[in-house]
Amino acid sequence: MKIPLSTSSDYTQFSPALLSYGADSLWTEDLGNFYSRNNQPQQPESRPRWHLFLYTDRAIYRPGQTVYFKGILTETIRAVTRPFTKHGVAVELKDVNGQTVKTLKFTTNDFGSFHGSFVLPTGLLNGEMSLQTQYGSQSFAVEDYKRPTFQVAFEPVKGVPVLRQEVTVRGTATAYAGQPIDGATVRYRVVRRTFWPLYGRSIYGNSRPEQEILSGTTRTDSAGGFAVTFLAKGEVLQQSKRGGWAPGYVFEVTADVTDAAGETRTGTQRVSLGTEALTLRLELPELLNRAQLPTPRLISTNAAGEAQPAKGQLRLYRLTPPTRALRPRLWERPEREALSQEEFKRRFPLDAYGKEDNDSTWARTLVLTQDFDTDKTPLLPALQTALATQTPGRYLLEATASLGAAGQPAARTEQRFTLFDPTTTTLPVPTANWFVPLQDSVAPGQTARFLVGSSQEGARVLLEAEAKGETLHHQWLTLRANEQRVVAIPVPAALGETQLYVHLTQVRDNRLYTHMAPVQVATPPAPLVLSIATFRDKLQPGQKETWRVTIHQTDGKPADAELLATLYDKSLDIFRPHDFAAPKFYQPYFPPHWPGTATSGRRMGWSCSTDTLPHITRLPFATRI
Repeated sequence: MKIPLSTSSDYTQFSPALLSYGADSLWTEDLGNFYSRNNQPQQPESRPRWHLFLYTDRAIYRPGQTVYFKGILTETIRAVTRPFTKHGVAVELKDVNGQTVKTLKFTTNDFGSFHGSFVLPTGLLNGEMSLQTQYGSQSFAVEDYKRPTFQVAFEPVKGVPVLRQEVTVRGTATAYAGQPIDGATVRYRVVRRTFWPLYGRSIYGNSRPEQEILSGTTRTDSAGGFAVTFLAKGEVLQQSKRGGWAPGYVFEVTADVTDAAGETRTGTQRVSLGTEALTLRLELPELLNRAQLPTPRLISTNAAGEAQPAKGQLRLYRLTPPTRALRPRLWERPEREALSQEEFKRRFPLDAYGKEDNDSTWARTLVLTQDFDTDKTPLLPALQTALATQTPGRYLLEATASLGAAGQPAARTEQRFTLFDPTTTTLPVPTANWFVPLQDSVAPGQTARFLVGSSQEGARVLLEAEAKGETLHHQWLTLRANEQRVVAIPVPAALGETQLYVHLTQVRDNRLYTHMAPVQVATPPAPLVLSIATFRDKLQPGQKETWRVTIHQTDGKPADAELLATLYDKSLDIFRPHDFAAPKFYQPYFPPHWPGTATSGRRMGWSCSTDTLPHITRLPFATRI
């Protein structure tokens, strides 16, 4: 079969074509296009790339202060990054106008690093200054700031705050040296913002984005504490327009604290309140490998989003899916069915009738009941142990907890997931299209493993793998009905560190199923273990102190390493936060060549689907937020 092509130096485009086989024919108007491999690099660049990571001891300075800095220079050749040693580097101090103030020259050591300092000149314009090199730069602020002496912080909202009741927010004013700021004047203001969970309305709910509900003045006590109590009242809502939907609210408390010396510092606390006093959230993957089960988590929070201990019960249900695999719909489910279920099944045996493909309508069987207490731990190790004994399939996990307060409904959450086992040879659920990557990274010379399966007898599946623009694996698979098969793709040791793309393609019953799974090919790094031998968290002004840090390998042997550490005034973070950014090394990127593998749509008259579980079609939200 030949398909007309329209080619150029940049891409290839398929022209419309008429495909015929016996009495069947298909007219294709658009088969898409793809960029030519000839324009993409086939090998990592052999020319070296250099990058300098510059770090300063602070993010803001006064004129006349000293800037301490350290640089780490790296060299990348053929996707391998190493320290660039014994190399000269010139560091220039640039002022706010980009003029060079001073230049220092260094030679990198055996770790590719160097360090030095600049004394900032006085008499220049304040603003953004920088350290510049031919390999990288780092900027910082120079200002005549007044160092803050105290800070204002709010405590997490405790208890179970709810709407239409009083909420108390507590804060403290504390000097950076540790002593409380007592007798300070506190001017506070509470504003309310409204948001709706539906489109068609402003995020704040009306033309008034915020509304002040309280303001006043108080003083800090002997411990530097203060409290603001307000009535968490919502909007006066009209019935019928929202059909039962209720808004959420954010109450923002702002406190300006002024001490005896006249210094003022501000603190802000946001309290988010909805209609539910207690919220439960399950943290569990959609796909669970029975051979490598993570520990599930259950998070319980109050209406303000703060941790709230809760006791309740877990219920695990096994869902009963349709006995046959259903192909994905080409359009949305109709509101009304024109045919009876028997007539529909006779005419369209491969398609879902009504909500048959929605797992919320499947029959459920209770298989497990457990108690939980998030006050002890949010982890659910007992559930992890119980899941290891369950049969692969589709499950529903439900968690409920009661507040014990009159008039408050019980909190409830649920999550559906598929439990599978790579050691079994049968599918966990009926599906025409089953593909699960068993790992997202692999070392050179090892194998990447995937699960492939189909409920259809004799399903033909094309499995291909590519890296650096070249095809590494090409294999046609023929599957038995309900077979789950482990496919191993060897990764050559000479491939080095790169990205491996695995493609799965299947055409069945007028549907096109495609998957693309990226696998990172990299050698796992050998982590270093850092321990602090001595550390004192309280010192006197002017006191000398020595901190001892030990660095060794995972096997306990001393590590040949270099450490970067700094000591700076934490109070300056109020002007400009300071942190060390983790180094990011250059890695060549080879995008997959296959067009349309990462999207869903219709091509060549078939429906393209990249869903992990194509047998499940979720309906629009039917619950209220």
